Amino acid sequence: MTPGRFLRAGGGGLSVIVTILVLVTGADWMTGAAAEHYIAAAKDREINRAAGEARESVLALRETVSRTLDQIDVLHGLAALVVQARHSGNQAMERDTLAELARLRDRMGAHVRQVAAIAPSGYIDWTNLGTLSEPVFVGDREHFQAIANGSARTFISAPLMGRTSHVRNIDFARGVYDENGALLAVTVVSVEPAAFSGLAPTVGVSGSDTITIQRRDGMILARNAAGEGTIPADKTNIKVFLSTPSGSMAWRSAIDGLLRSVAWQRLDDRGLIVTVGLDLRARLDRLKPVAERTRDQTGLIMLLIGVAGAGTLGVWHWRRRVAADAARMAIIRESESLFRQMAESLPDVIRLLDRRGVVLYVNPAVRELLGVEPDALIGHHTTKFTHPDDMADSTWMRLLREPGKRTGRSEIRLVRPDGRVVRVQSTIHVIGDDSTPDGSPWVIVSSRDVTRQREAEAALRSIKEELDTVLNAVSGALFRYLLGEDGEPQIVYVSDSIEAITGFTPAECMMPNWLSTRRDPAFETPARNHYQRLRSLRSSTVEYRLRHKNGEWLWYEVFARAVCHDGPLTVVGCIRDITRQRERDQQTAHSAKMAVLGEMTTGFAEELSHPLAAISLAARNALGTLDPGQPDYRFLRLKLERIVQQADRAASVVDHMRIFGRKTRGSPVPVSIAAAIDGARGIVDTRLPGSGIQLLIDTAPELPPIGGYLLPLEQVLTNLIGNAIDAIELQTPRLPDDRRRIEISARADGRSVVISVADHAGGIAEAVLPRLFEPFFTTKPAGSGTGLGLSISYGILADMGGTITARNAGDGAVFEIRLPVANAAEGVLAA
Repeated sequence: MTPGRFLRAGGGGLSVIVTILVLVTGADWMTGAAAEHYIAAAKDREINRAAGEARESVLALRETVSRTLDQIDVLHGLAALVVQARHSGNQAMERDTLAELARLRDRMGAHVRQVAAIAPSGYIDWTNLGTLSEPVFVGDREHFQAIANGSARTFISAPLMGRTSHVRNIDFARGVYDENGALLAVTVVSVEPAAFSGLAPTVGVSGSDTITIQRRDGMILARNAAGEGTIPADKTNIKVFLSTPSGSMAWRSAIDGLLRSVAWQRLDDRGLIVTVGLDLRARLDRLKPVAERTRDQTGLIMLLIGVAGAGTLGVWHWRRRVAADAARMAIIRESESLFRQMAESLPDVIRLLDRRGVVLYVNPAVRELLGVEPDALIGHHTTKFTHPDDMADSTWMRLLREPGKRTGRSEIRLVRPDGRVVRVQSTIHVIGDDSTPDGSPWVIVSSRDVTRQREAEAALRSIKEELDTVLNAVSGALFRYLLGEDGEPQIVYVSDSIEAITGFTPAECMMPNWLSTRRDPAFETPARNHYQRLRSLRSSTVEYRLRHKNGEWLWYEVFARAVCHDGPLTVVGCIRDITRQRERDQQTAHSAKMAVLGEMTTGFAEELSHPLAAISLAARNALGTLDPGQPDYRFLRLKLERIVQQADRAASVVDHMRIFGRKTRGSPVPVSIAAAIDGARGIVDTRLPGSGIQLLIDTAPELPPIGGYLLPLEQVLTNLIGNAIDAIELQTPRLPDDRRRIEISARADGRSVVISVADHAGGIAEAVLPRLFEPFFTTKPAGSGTGLGLSISYGILADMGGTITARNAGDGAVFEIRLPVANAAEGVLAA
């Protein structure tokens, strides 16, 4: 048969063969392209997933490192107190602070090797490791030299061998200065690099993944995969790290040559950069078997299509559909295999649950978390190991019930078979819907162990609570703020004890302009001077008047120290309520002044009484000898009567001075407060009816007697009531009837009785309050008072062991007397 006849005879079959070849070739190309596209997409997903995990891990690393640095700051603060105590010779403060420093260092763990202070000479002054057998010189260390020559206030050294601890440490150094800015010492907290490199498991980093903590100059301080010796600085990407506070990128390490997905976070206030690098090579290598199997399956599909093409075109078409379905199932199986491979390489526990909560799959990480094999969970309900008290938490069930909710978080406790309780934090993703058949994956749960993290947070809270307890006991609070060029502090931290002394919560104190709005405007200049001293001398102490949340003005002492120059000036310090201390100091000074004035007035009274008596007697005698018939009789009589009046007035002042300077009246006796108030009311009753002023008395029942003297106490109350009457009558225009009243109350307060006399006559000027009890000081019009009434009252009450204070409240003034309760058995003052 000739070739032409063969072709004509087999033309139909040849066309089928050609068609099959074309289809096979096209299927080969399409299937291969689909496989390569699937592999490329899987790689992109893996790279993006690694970048996302790195960013999440570096945020957790930043928080953990920041908490460690905060603890180091606390140790520095205590070490600075030790230096200042030594400088001032306060041995008790030095001993107590060293003991507190030892307790806090022990709580931070064995990685904190040493807390010490270096004298300006370069020799170690003291260390918590005990007394040194011989002087140790560290003046050649870079961290000491940087602070001693003034180029830095704080410094973090590269890892170096300690000369007293004899282990490799990172030295956190900080200068301590006196009020003139002179260096007192350099405090050093020596921390093993493992304190930071050991944080890798807590942020989900293991194997060839890395974390680093490095300085801004590229010096690596700690790296979890470092090995022995000093880690070389990797400055390849330090410019990238410094260009933006955070980010991520693919980066081949100059240290070990591995390709990693690196995320970083800058701690600008600390001068540090933290990074997390996840090994991309290992993650991408896990995809190679998947790629090979995908290509092999592509060849198998081609073979099946070729075999099917040996039949009819219809059969080939049907086979092509079968092959396409097989390809899709292969991709599904490969996706499931890839999921398992990825899940089994993760440190977190991954569980697949059906809609009933039954575990369909769990990765091998459950061995580390619970100490059991995966089979112990598969086929069981997800709550099998849940702590009984946390059974009520069913976040995944709530997500199933709430439409639109696909992701949630929960934190519960699990009980291991050995009885140990671990705390896990879980992220829950709902992947199924109403079309998902029963027994199919419905929920993915990713869980990680946060037990150590929560224990560390609890320990830090305990330290903070203890510190707040100490601060509450001394009416103080710690703070940290940023001082910008505008001079207005931005408070970024304040201890909880601030609420006890100001009435404001820490969150309220950190609101913008809180300090300037609560401070007395009269202290604007001292405040500016205080901030200027912080910039020039680095430390300053100032006293302010601030308005308490209840509206009361209180005095506060603020000690502050500048600790950082990078960016806005960082200031730390302590604020303390000194209101009562100032009142005691003023009262002591006033008592001393009253004692001196008492002695002086007694002498003056004795000296003046005799000439005044002689003047008065002479004038009276002259009046008796005048002849009414004399032409200038009326003039002479008027002048002599004027002399008598002024002499009598001077004698009255002298009598008051005698009372003011009089010493004790003998042993005090029990005195009824009600009797004293009744006696004073009887004296002033004659002034009340015509004035329209009401006298309201409210005494608590069964008041105990006070130890003192009845008549002098009546004199004090009479004087206070009389002053209140004068204050009301001097008001212009006339006060309305509802304010023309005087209120007297008495109540028991522990071993004291408190008597209050209040009016509604507008109060006393703030500038006058401190001088009210000074002799001869008066606010009444000229000729209306001697200015001795309140000072005499002050002396009478002091003689009875009591006090008197004045303040403004509401629309008037309140005078408060406090007297000790008498001892009923002995008839004397109570102890």
